[in-house]
Amino acid sequence: MPELTEVDSSMIHSLGYDGEANEMFVRFRSKGHPGALWKYAGVPENVFNAVKNNGSVGGAFLRHVRDRYTATKLSS
Repeated sequence: MPELTEVDSSMIHSLGYDGEANEMFVRFRSKGHPGALWKYAGVPENVFNAVKNNGSVGGAFLRHVRDRYTATKLSS
């Protein structure tokens, strides 16, 4: 799993990307603290970068990733 980078978002704590596997890793926030970690398979690098570099990381995630790629919960 790649290193996760903290982002400025009320919904998402940190993001990571594995370019070889095209997998995006998202640690959500839970009551302001790090929460569940999810893996999203098949995410192109340009989509990951568009989410990570967006002024609204959570909004970009909802528009471009959630419900579009296969998600697996890795931890609570």
